[in-house]
Amino acid sequence: MADPAAPTQPASNASDAALYCPSCMYDLRDLSGNTCPECGFDLGEDSNDRSSIPWTYRGKLNLPWLLLTTAWRALRHPRLFCMAIARPVDRRHALAFRFTVVNLVWLVVAVCWSLAVWHDASDYLELEFWEEVEWLYDYEEQLEALAELDPALVWFNVGFGVLFWVFLYLISGVQTYFAHRRGPTDTLDHRSVSLAYYACGPMLLLVLPAGLMLASGYVNEYVKDYGELSEFVGLTDAMFAFSWLLILFVAGLCLWTCARFAGLLSGAGLGRQFLTLALLPLAWLSLGLLVFAVVPGVLLLFYFVFATF
Repeated sequence: MADPAAPTQPASNASDAALYCPSCMYDLRDLSGNTCPECGFDLGEDSNDRSSIPWTYRGKLNLPWLLLTTAWRALRHPRLFCMAIARPVDRRHALAFRFTVVNLVWLVVAVCWSLAVWHDASDYLELEFWEEVEWLYDYEEQLEALAELDPALVWFNVGFGVLFWVFLYLISGVQTYFAHRRGPTDTLDHRSVSLAYYACGPMLLLVLPAGLMLASGYVNEYVKDYGELSEFVGLTDAMFAFSWLLILFVAGLCLWTCARFAGLLSGAGLGRQFLTLALLPLAWLSLGLLVFAVVPGVLLLFYFVFATF
């Protein structure tokens, strides 16, 4: 699909608007013609200042389509995607892409989690104030289940949801630390770090295992209600196990994409890619321990200290 007319790309200074050869990164500001004088690369339309990243045109085209197209290009064609370093790169577009991906994934997971809690609410509960809300009597069964929820469990789910958003936001930007590019100016390094944010695109696939886990819960309840359908007894276990396999698969895709971006954008090749493959999972694990263990532990410590006064 041909790129539409591009919006004006703001540049912080004149050097940031410079163009580079996508093959050898030769400075093309004084170029006359469409061939790189350093390596002979045929620039063609790459010699103009249009962005090749679909997401940068979200003000003119369909937003969901551009989001999916950008994520697919980052996953399927990382080398071609990283060639966008030859053109000016707006960091605000990259941060907006990361923010959108994180929010969308978090929203889907939060909705699925909330539906699962609502569905299983009858296992907890007992709050009596719902009896005073007359217009809700038509939903008596659901309210009985919701009324039994312990408030502490509600606050636990809210807190977990907040921490999960923080975790997604942190791990979606770790790859930028492996994408720094050394050079005579800061222009290429700025572009490399900005482009590295697009490597979080494959994270969108996490909506699939989230939906599958929720579906497995409802199928399991259906099987309990209609016990004669014994052929479906093992289906829920299979769906739940497959959802975890999907999570591991998506994590692998994210790791591979981040490693490819780090090597291509930094100009370090395979060495930087192997380094990223080794260190990025450790960074994700460390952030997970920080967000889900250290932070809650510190908050609980403060709670118990102040609760004694």
